Amino acid sequence: MTATLDDLTPVEKTLLVTLAGRALDARKPRPLLGDQLAADVYDRLGPVGDTVRPSGTVQVATAIRSRMLDRLVTAFIDAHPDAGG
Repeated sequence: MTATLDDLTPVEKTLLVTLAGRALDARKPRPLLGDQLAADVYDRLGPVGDTVRPSGTVQVATAIRSRMLDRLVTAFIDAHPDAGG
C-alpha cells in the first residue's frame, strides 16, 4: 500500500516540509546546503513527496535555518564529545 499525506502524523508532515526544502535546495545549480541525502530520501517518497512543493522563499528559509542548526549542533558536539551517549 502506498502512503498518502493523510497517513502522516502532524510531526511527519512538518518534517516533510523541511525535507522538501533541503532536497529542492540540493537540486539547485548553487545550493546553500547541497544535502544530497535529503534529495535521495525525498525522491524515494514517491507520491507523498510530490504533494509538498515549498515556495522559493520557504526553500531558502529552510536551507538557511538548517545550516544554522547544523552549525550549532556541530559546535555543541565538538565541545561536548560525550554528549551523544
